[in-house]
Parts: sequence; structure tokens; C-alpha cells
Amino acid sequence: MSALSLHPDRLFPAEPSTRDVCRRLYGEVKDLPILSPHGHVPPVWIADDVPFRDPASLMITPDHYVNRMMHAALCENWSLYAGTPVRHWLESELVDIFGIEEVPSATNADTLYDVVAAWIADPAHRPRALMNSFDIEFIATTDDPCDTLGHHQKIAADPSFTRRVAPCLRPDKYLEPARDDWNESTDRLAEVSGIAIDAYADWVAAMEDRRAFFKANGAVSTDHSHQDLRTDVLEDAEAERLFRAARAGQARPEEGEALQRHMLTEMARMAADDGLTMTLHPAVARNHDAATFAAYGADVGADVPISVEATRALQPMLTRFGNTGTFNLVVFTMDETIFSRELGPLAGFYRNLYVGVPWWFIDAPDAIKRFRRSVTEAYTWPSWWWNTGSPRMRPPGSPGCSSPTTPGRSSNCEPHRYRPPPLPSHRRPAGRSRQARPSRGRQLLPLPSGLLHGGGQPRSGRRPAVGVCGLHGPLRRDRRRARAPGRLVHPRRPGPLGP
Repeated sequence: MSALSLHPDRLFPAEPSTRDVCRRLYGEVKDLPILSPHGHVPPVWIADDVPFRDPASLMITPDHYVNRMMHAALCENWSLYAGTPVRHWLESELVDIFGIEEVPSATNADTLYDVVAAWIADPAHRPRALMNSFDIEFIATTDDPCDTLGHHQKIAADPSFTRRVAPCLRPDKYLEPARDDWNESTDRLAEVSGIAIDAYADWVAAMEDRRAFFKANGAVSTDHSHQDLRTDVLEDAEAERLFRAARAGQARPEEGEALQRHMLTEMARMAADDGLTMTLHPAVARNHDAATFAAYGADVGADVPISVEATRALQPMLTRFGNTGTFNLVVFTMDETIFSRELGPLAGFYRNLYVGVPWWFIDAPDAIKRFRRSVTEAYTWPSWWWNTGSPRMRPPGSPGCSSPTTPGRSSNCEPHRYRPPPLPSHRRPAGRSRQARPSRGRQLLPLPSGLLHGGGQPRSGRRPAVGVCGLHGPLRRDRRRARAPGRLVHPRRPGPLGP
């Protein structure tokens, strides 16, 4: 029987000196707690400490990222995973969590199943115990706006459980009037909020009510996933007309889409008001295989990424909220082509925009490296290369680079202290300072502090929060990759962040 073993440096580069640096960096962060601001763990698992039934219900059936890869038997086809991130993540689970040291095969599949089943049966491996053993300090769930949040309230009221479990408002079906169930969902929203929804202003008031309820129960963010990123804004009269048509069941599909995009920008306005961080996970063709959807329903792995455009799509939202107030927006994508072409440059200009790390299909080592090259290396300090001829922009150590000699003044060689040259007098708005505010390109490293600690605080003078991707199941004892102060956690296989 072949032995299954894991090399401690398996994720590090082969070049010795670079590997030594990686070891030191990893050693600095590997024991930090996990912060997971987006995930799909049912809160009832934690509230009631629900024991897992069997290996399949723990590892496969609740996780459609695994389902899509498991049309054939796992152990029987183990060799087909050679050299893939999936193989790495599965091996890490088998060895690090379950203590399995045999290479899976058709002959030992039943034995390995029994080993995992015995592990599950141990009370030390229930959800709350796993939260502690994996040191999950913070985890956010994904919740319907009409949810009572009773499970979250039960967790918060239990003094014996010190880990933080926060709700996250996911209002997609309430923002899509073209859906067959939109009117039914809107009626439910009216019932729960206590606000009769006959006009668009009523819908806005009801949604604001639910946002306030979620925030009062610990929410720090909302999550949205629609076909595209468009945030077109309608005139008030047109929004009212389309809303009433949708409530009457008479809106055409294109009118429903127009209203959905307007509603998404309305949610951004609410985020700017209440400080909840807004995250976008766009561009997924849901339930692509009709036969699979008919037989098994949604969320079984038949979702496929599609292309998405961001620059023009987000302009209405960013024009209104991208550089003002306490608004925080994190945009994820599975379309890698827009990292360097659109999202990086947009985040380089709009102070309130963050680029989410690789998500779902592209959360794999090579894609993460491409993300680093296309976004973080090029756009973290965009002012550095916009005006390289300016004496304020010279790299440290270059000719003419001086150090600060006056207390409170910065060196002209520090890119993060760069101020662009003043605008000509005829282009400066009245009353504005000669020095424009610096442009600060960012990725989701660090996260907006509001995503973990509550919104509304000013950005300046704060130490960055730790940036993380997500946690979708109780067993994601993720490989932890350092990217910033704290730890960036990437789940154990492609598809970590979920829709």
C-alpha cells in the first residue's frame, strides 16, 4: 500500500534562498486566527452544535464545489488528480485532519470511509469544537434578509462560546424583479419589515429596516451576486413606473433588469449611510445543465463563470460613492482578464473600491500568482509610475532623493506620501487646496476594516485589518498564505468563496 505523506515545504518555491524567506514569512503568520468574512456555513450548525452524520454529508453533499468534480468515484480515480490544486487540498485534509496515511484507491475506499466516519463520531469534532481547534476567530454566514437570525442570537447569547459568528445580508432575489418568485419574496419582505410595499419608496424603506436589523445583530457586510456589474441609475419617475409594473406582473424582462441595476445602486447608497461593507460576486451562469437542475435542484455544481465588464458598469455607483463617505466596496471576479485591465486601475483611483482576491474557479496557486502580478504589483502604488519624472516620485536611494529633516515632513522618495503636482489654477475648483488627495490603489489585502470590525470609521491612521477569502465548511483547515500584516486564508480547493 502506497503511503500518503505531505512535505512541509510543498507550497514553497524550489529555489533555496526564496524558500527560506517563505519559511520565515509563513512562520510569522501560520498560528494567527482565521478570519472568514464570507462563507456558507449554516448558523444552525454552530448554534446547536449539530453533529455531522457521515463523510458524504460532511465533505460532499453540502458543497457544490466538490459535487462538480465528483461525477466519478473519488478513490477509484485518485490518479487523475495528480498535479492539481484539488489533489493538494484533498491530501491536506486526509493527512492533517483525518490522520490518513494511505493513498486512496478503489481497494481501500471503504476503509478510508470508515476512518473518516469514526473521526466524525468523536464529540471533539463537532462544529463548536472545530471552531476552537482551527482557531476560527470570526466567521460570517450568508443569510436571507427576512431571516429571523435566531441562530445568531442564540450564539451571541451563549457566554461559553467566545468565537464571533456574524450574519451577512444576501438580498439577490429581492433585487431581481424578472424572477418568477420576486413578488412572493417582496410580499415576505413587507410582512417581516411591517411595511406595506406598494411603491418603490416602500421597498427602499423595508430594505433599510432589514439592514438595520442585521446590523443590530452583528452584521458588518452585505453580499450581492447578479449576472453583471451594471449599476445604471434611473430617474425617480421611471424607477417608480417599473416597480409598479413589476408588482403587477407586467414588467418586461429588460425592464426587470433595468430596475435590478438601479436597486443595486440603491443598496450602495444604503451602504454609504449605514457603513455595511458591500461585496459583489458577479457573472455566474447558474444551473447551466438543465437535466441536473431538474433532477437535483440548484447549487449542485452546475454553475459556470461568464465574462464581465466593470469599468462602464460600475461608473454610476463609483461616481456617487467611490471617493466619499464611509462606503466600502469589494469586487470579486472569476474573469481574470479584468484584474489588470479594469479592476486594478479602478481601485487605483477610487478610494472606496477594493479588488477581491481570486474566487471560486480561479482560487488556485497559479491564478493567485497572476492576480499578484496583474493587480497588487501594478496598482498598489499607482502614483509611483504615473509621474516618475516628478521629484516627489523618486525611489528611495535615487539621485536627488532627500530624507525628511523637518519633524512632521515626509521624504520626497516615499511613494505612499506622494502628492500629485497641483492643478493649474484655471482647473482648480474654488476653495480646493493646491494639493490633490493621493490615489491609493488597493487589493483585498488589507480588507476594509468595516468588514470585520463594523463600518463607519475613517480610513486614515488605521492599521490594516487581515484580508481573507472565506470559509465554506467546517473542515477547511486552510493552507495559510501571508500577504499582509496578519494572514490571508485560501480554502483547500478551487471554489472557496461561493456564490
